[in-house]
Amino acid sequence: MRVRLNISYDGTDFCGWQIQPSGRTLQGELELALGKFYGGKAVRTLASGRTDAGVHAVMQVVHYDAPVNRDSETIVKGLNALLPDDMQVWQARYVDDEFHARFSARGRLYAYRILKTNDLFLHRFGWSAGNGFDLNRARTASSTFIGKHDFRAYSTQPDLDESTVCNVRRIDWREDEYGWIMEIEADRFIRRLVRTLAGSIVAMVKGTVNSEELQNALEKGEGRVPPPAPPQGLALVQVRYNDETQHDAPPGSLWGTFPLA
Repeated sequence: MRVRLNISYDGTDFCGWQIQPSGRTLQGELELALGKFYGGKAVRTLASGRTDAGVHAVMQVVHYDAPVNRDSETIVKGLNALLPDDMQVWQARYVDDEFHARFSARGRLYAYRILKTNDLFLHRFGWSAGNGFDLNRARTASSTFIGKHDFRAYSTQPDLDESTVCNVRRIDWREDEYGWIMEIEADRFIRRLVRTLAGSIVAMVKGTVNSEELQNALEKGEGRVPPPAPPQGLALVQVRYNDETQHDAPPGSLWGTFPLA
């Protein structure tokens, strides 16, 4: 009995998604809660992707094989009673055994928030890099990365046997009262790619790197690439599958509202 969970979390106080020998992790907290919920039975989870330390999720998708049949509403209520305050399950449903949170996904959407000012009440969820930011220049810089490319130069320590080719379907920018939000959608993402692209785009907007340098790094896999933007501005906002229902639309958040597509 395979269960799909849609969950949200504030990643500020976590060492990332994946269980580690030491440090608080999202997977660790979720599997601890699942074990309690199912009466001490060990439950292994698999997520759509492994978010880094400090990165948030509006919609992370997880699957596990349930040792006991319990209805979806009970799963949601039971897990939320056991999870810490910075994690929340907002949907659970039974799916086919072939469903895989990672390999069944047809696309992922991330959003990165840049703040206009160093707002005390938003600094956990945005990067205060707004001084000198220009929306039109950001859109021009982003066009460099659209399409299918080898992003090895823009990834931090990719696995040696891991493909670094990703198809970036779109990068859109919008402005709100707090600052600017970059939305980036691709078939897959490699480690720290979104943060490095955000850092590179902001660096080009501010003139600390030029478009030729970014293009050279993209085409040749070498050259100077600006450091990644900090993690607190980044959120996984949507994972898309072929069997979506209206209940899978992610909730509204500081990064906006994202309907099913």
